[in-house]
This record gives sequence, structure tokens and C-alpha cells, in this order.
Amino acid sequence: MNVNAEKASVHADVAIPVPKEDEGVGGKGKVGPTLDLAKPATLAGKALHEMGLVSRLNVHGFLSKLPPGTTVVGARAKVVKAETDNRVAISWDGKTKVTADRLIKAYEFLDNELPDAEWELDGSAIIFPTGKALIDWQKELSIKIAPSLITQ
Repeated sequence: MNVNAEKASVHADVAIPVPKEDEGVGGKGKVGPTLDLAKPATLAGKALHEMGLVSRLNVHGFLSKLPPGTTVVGARAKVVKAETDNRVAISWDGKTKVTADRLIKAYEFLDNELPDAEWELDGSAIIFPTGKALIDWQKELSIKIAPSLITQ
């Protein structure tokens, strides 16, 4: 999956490898740590940085595809108008869990303050209701998440 980030005249392209299921030695079983499909799973905020959530299209697409019950911890919703370098942000503390719907409402409010600006999203963690929800979301977006960024 290729991600394109833009700000004013600066452009960056980042390639994110598509995950491939590991069949283990001889195709019998998985290798490495396993994820309990029934327990909540937490994705470290570093993953948000790697996804390049710095445009309206990317942030809205990311939020709209989060599974129901998923929350972002310590979210920071920001809008930036590059040509004027104006920016407005809403931040929640590092313990508050915010749903995707609530974040989209925050961006709608920010759009009233600074129309036609680009969206940016940051946070300290993403909590999925189950390990299965995380795996299904990862497959749907065709992104590879480093196992070190996932905890249960």
C-alpha cells in the first residue's frame, strides 16, 4: 500500500508492505507470539505515525474503517491550512478514549474554525475491542503492523 503525504510544496511517499499470513515451518501452524482473538488488543501510537495520517482523505478513511468499539487514546485532532500555516487542534489527555464518531465530530467542529484545511491525527494508542477485530481491520486495509506495536 502506498501512502502519499503533502504539506505545501513538500511531498513524501511511503510504501507499507502488505501482510502475508505466516504458515510456519512446512505450512503447519504459526510462528511467533499469538494474539488472543477474544481479548482487547492495543496498537501503539507509533503505528499512527507510520500510517501518515496527515490529510483529510487519509484521516477520514482511517476513522471510517475502524471496527465498532475501537477507541483512540490520547487523541489529537488537528486541521492545518498550509498556504497560511494556520492550525487549530483539539487534544484529549493520555487516558481519555475517543471513538471514531467522536473524532469525526471534532473534525467537523475544527472545519468550522478553519475551512478547507487538511486533517492530521495523532494519539498514544488505539484499542481494538478484540484481537480478531484488529486482525480483520489489518487485512481489510492491507497493512503490515509490527508485532512489537501490539499488546494485550
